Amino acid sequence: MDATAHFLVDLTAGVVAAAAGGYLARLARLTPVIGYLVAGVAIGPFTPGITADVGSLSGLGELGLILLVFSLGLGFAPSELRRVGAAPLLANVAAMAAIGAGSFFVARLFGVHDAVTAALVVPLSSTAIGVALLDVLGIRSRFPGRLAIALLIAQDLFAVALLVLAGTPPDRLTPSGLLMPLASSIVFVTIAIVLGATVLHRLVAAAVRRATPDQSIPTFTAIALIAGWLGHKAGLSYEFGAFVAGAVISEAAGSRTAQAVVKPFRELFLMLFFVALGMALDVRAVLAAWPAVLALGAILIFLRFGVWTATLRALKFAWPAATGLAIALLPLGEFNMVLANAAQAAGRIDASEFAGLIGATFLSIVVASVAAPFARRPSDERTVVDDDVAKGTA
Repeated sequence: MDATAHFLVDLTAGVVAAAAGGYLARLARLTPVIGYLVAGVAIGPFTPGITADVGSLSGLGELGLILLVFSLGLGFAPSELRRVGAAPLLANVAAMAAIGAGSFFVARLFGVHDAVTAALVVPLSSTAIGVALLDVLGIRSRFPGRLAIALLIAQDLFAVALLVLAGTPPDRLTPSGLLMPLASSIVFVTIAIVLGATVLHRLVAAAVRRATPDQSIPTFTAIALIAGWLGHKAGLSYEFGAFVAGAVISEAAGSRTAQAVVKPFRELFLMLFFVALGMALDVRAVLAAWPAVLALGAILIFLRFGVWTATLRALKFAWPAATGLAIALLPLGEFNMVLANAAQAAGRIDASEFAGLIGATFLSIVVASVAAPFARRPSDERTVVDDDVAKGTA
C-alpha cells in the first residue's frame, strides 16, 4: 500500500472513530471532545484492534490547532477586554498564578523532575471546551458568560507568551537564553501590528467586499497558515503566528465573516487534533500508574475549581454563577497540550509525565462535562454581581 493509500486509511479511521465517539458522547450529554479522545485511544497504538498512524493525523490536528488559534485571535477584541475592566483581568492573573504555584508543589510531590513545566502548563483553561460548557449552562450570552469568555481570551494571550518558556530547553532557561525568543516575539508582534493596520485590514475588507464565500476560504486560510509559518521561521511557533495574525485583524471589517469561513475547517481539523491526542495516550503507562494519575488529576481538579470559585466570589458573583463559571473554567484542553508538546520536545518532561498530563486533562474534561448539566444556573443576570462590578464591566 503506497503512502497516499495509508494516509486515506488513517484519515478514514480517524474521522469514523471521531464521528462515532462524538455521537455517543452527545447521547451521554457530554462534550464531543470526550468522544474524540476516546476514539483516539481506541485506534491508537496502545490498544488492540484497528491502529492508525498517529503521524498522519497529528499533522492535520496541528492544522486544526492553527486555525483554532487564528479564530481565537479573530475573536480577540481589545474593546471587549476594556469593557470587562481591570479588576476581573487582574483576578484572572492572580488565579492563574495561584494555580501555577499549587501545580508546582503538586508536581514536586509526585516527583516530576521539572516542576516548573507543570506550573506553566496547568494554569490555563480550555477555550474550546469552556465555551461549549457555557452553552450547557445557558449563560454564554449573559454577563457571566461574556466575562468568562473574556477571561479565556486573556488566558490565550498568556498561552502565546508561555509557549516561549515551555519550548525552551532547561539548559537554556536563563535570562540570556530567553532574550532571543522574547526579542523575536516583540519584533514579530510589532511587524504584525504594522502590517495588520495596513495590508491585512485592506485584504480582509477586499475579500469580504469582492469575493464570494467560496473564494474567501483560501484567502483567510492562507493568512492563518502564512502567519503560522512566519512565526515558526522567527523561532517561535505556528500557533503564535496564527494567533497574532487573527488578533491584529480582529476589529477589521469582515473579521466575523472570516471566523464563519474558517469555522467548518477548524472544527474538522480540531476534531482530528483531539483524536491524535487520544492516540498519544499510552494506556498501559497510565494503567500501570493509575493511582498516581488519578490522584494527580483529582488534586489538580480540586485546586482549579477551588481557586476559580474563590476568585469569582471575590469578584462578587453569587454562588450559582461562581460555581457554574468555575466548572466552565475547570477543563484543561488544547493550549495545555500545545504547551505540553512543546515541553516534551524541549526535553523538559518525559513520555510518562506527558501521559500523566494527558490523563489529567482527560479527567478534568470528563468531570466538568458531567458536572455542568447539574450546575445551578443564575436566575437573574442583574443579581450575579454587585453594582460596582456591573458598572465597570457591563
